[in-house]
Amino acid sequence: MRFICLALLSLFLGSCAAVARGDPETYRVGDLEVRLYQDQDKLARDLPVLLTLINATKIGDRQLKILGYYDKQKRRIYAIDDARIVIHEFKHYLEPDWR
Repeated sequence: MRFICLALLSLFLGSCAAVARGDPETYRVGDLEVRLYQDQDKLARDLPVLLTLINATKIGDRQLKILGYYDKQKRRIYAIDDARIVIHEFKHYLEPDWR
């Protein structure tokens, strides 16, 4: 399983094409669009309304933060520029029924 994940990640990194520089950096992998953000606040602005509300929620002294999201309808990944987050969201893309 790890080999497959590494192979997919290397395929992803090797075959993606940068669409534009800036924030977010946008990459295309086939029909999938990947948007990588440097700043979590900028990511929060592009999330759907429900996730934006969750992102603004505070429980006690802890602030909830959404670091990644896969949008099935738009075939788009929104994520902080962190390999673990991107791999996690990529798993949602590859295995839609995985939770």
